[in-house]
Amino acid sequence: MAIKEPVYFNLSVTPNIFHSCLFQVPDPSKVAVSRPTILQHGQPSRVRLVEQGSLSYRIRFVNVAKILTKPDLSTWGCFETKHPPCSFAEINGQILDFRKKKNWGKDLPTDITDYIQQGANEVKVAVFEDQTERDASKESIAFCIEVLEVTSRTTIHKDCLTKQFIPIHDAKLKIRERIKPRQSKDDEDLVTVGSDTIALDIQCPISKTTLKVPVRGKHCSHIECFDLDSFLSSRPKYVGGVSIVDAWSCPICGSISDCRPQNLVTDGFIQETIRKIIADRGGQHNVDRVIVRSDGLWRVYNPDVDTNETKGKKKHEVIDLLDDD
Repeated sequence: MAIKEPVYFNLSVTPNIFHSCLFQVPDPSKVAVSRPTILQHGQPSRVRLVEQGSLSYRIRFVNVAKILTKPDLSTWGCFETKHPPCSFAEINGQILDFRKKKNWGKDLPTDITDYIQQGANEVKVAVFEDQTERDASKESIAFCIEVLEVTSRTTIHKDCLTKQFIPIHDAKLKIRERIKPRQSKDDEDLVTVGSDTIALDIQCPISKTTLKVPVRGKHCSHIECFDLDSFLSSRPKYVGGVSIVDAWSCPICGSISDCRPQNLVTDGFIQETIRKIIADRGGQHNVDRVIVRSDGLWRVYNPDVDTNETKGKKKHEVIDLLDDD
């Protein structure tokens, strides 16, 4: 499960007044409302049954810089929930309880799915604090209503291999850009093996096995990939096996990148390179790295020749015959 889209944004909640926001739910059939049930030990409970395309709704407060304009969803999704010390919210007349840090270890979003109704839905919020202190602060209180969606692993696989697939030519262009003289901190982790080549890992950083479906976040600046199945399997999950909503950070560059399923892309160049290595070695190989040149030609990494393991420093020029793609 991951954030699909926001249905309402307010980047500056004015203290000490009520804010009312309306949003529409034309078809509630996909809304995953909790249902009463009896657990195995006989205790009554409420269980939320979900399937492909099931929707949930939640609200979040976040502290943002006052200069921030409406953020894109990837940027917003990386902000942590931060409840104001004194606040109030209700949906369709139902007063909501906030899960705050004191009782939950950290501030958590507030689920409103069970109170969703067909047609118009109204949320009212209020924050109570000293206006002078807020004016002096560099941050504003932002508020958002988010729609969450469940996506099956089958659908994620299909999308990553079709509409979220980077063709070989386009993937080469990204490599060419990264091999240019390094000017930012994003490039410090690249291992250079010559003036126009880099060493590129083809092992998954999670499973330590050869990449099968090499993916990364579309907003990630690095070329390196992780394996799709390993990434999905390693996501923390709720009881029942559904992935936790806010656990889609990149395993390579950390929480600064949004790797929700709809933001994953498959690198066609790396995928084809691995396919050729496996084919050339009859399905068996111990290759964990390749040397890639700025024009997209590549060869298998040879530790006896490619001795430069120092990041960002040139020691040997690669002159070996390279395989075409």
